[in-house]
Amino acid sequence: MTSLFARSVFTATPVVLLLAGCVGPSDDPGSSARELGRGGPDDGPPAWLSPEAGFIDVPGSRTLGPGWASRMFYSFLPAGERPERAPLLVLFNGGPGAATTSILLPYGTGPRALDPAAPAGAAPIANDASYTRFANLLYVDARSAGFSYERGRVHPADCHGEEQLYVADAADFIYVLLEFLGARAALRDNPVVRG
Repeated sequence: MTSLFARSVFTATPVVLLLAGCVGPSDDPGSSARELGRGGPDDGPPAWLSPEAGFIDVPGSRTLGPGWASRMFYSFLPAGERPERAPLLVLFNGGPGAATTSILLPYGTGPRALDPAAPAGAAPIANDASYTRFANLLYVDARSAGFSYERGRVHPADCHGEEQLYVADAADFIYVLLEFLGARAALRDNPVVRG
């Protein structure tokens, strides 16, 4: 694992970026064909590597135990240039109430941004400081935050902050990341940066 130091675009706070490599083989029947999409520099990005959003089912037994399953929402934005070679920047806030899709997605990390000085109803503007200039972006909403939701029981700490669930939260995010990469063969060898 390699560690890089960088400065946040929005603050002067140093950020430690951890880079990881390959994930295991995929059960995705289309992964062999997708691997062929990693062409040369003039081929452009593969057509299948495009913006998407969806859910990844997290079995409860992986984190909090049986009965605590959830569906975690993700949104993926490919890098503007050569997404099949760009690092994957994984962005998440935590929860409850701190949805990544309502904080990081519209406020300056993606290719479009909201202009606070614009009149009500104005369309998003192009973002010259978009992280997609150098990376693929994977936004993940935490369990019970944003568009993510429980499939079984709701843990009281998710709603009331009665206890901290750091290990369960970390396990959820790692599970989502591995499932996401497991279904996208062309991104598996790219560096992964937790933002």
